[in-house]
Amino acid sequence: MAPRSGPWDIAWLTHIRCGLATQFRVSGCYFIQGAHEADGRAELFDQCYATLDAPTKDLTVLDTTGHRPLFEQPDKFVAYMVDTVLAQAGVDR
Repeated sequence: MAPRSGPWDIAWLTHIRCGLATQFRVSGCYFIQGAHEADGRAELFDQCYATLDAPTKDLTVLDTTGHRPLFEQPDKFVAYMVDTVLAQAGVDR
């Protein structure tokens, strides 16, 4: 799991970009991106996401969110976690 914030965010994504962590054998990799994320981070994420190899991968983009979708659109964030992540994991609500 990537650290929450700071320079480690970029370091973690750089490892993926460099091919050091592109394959995951977990049930799924799920991402929530803000439509208004900083350009440098959004572009790097898009590149990394394209190279990610996992049994299931999913990305949702929240339309009025920047860098912190959990806090900026909590209802949509929770709905994604429940309706997508937990549902695909087979967890009863």
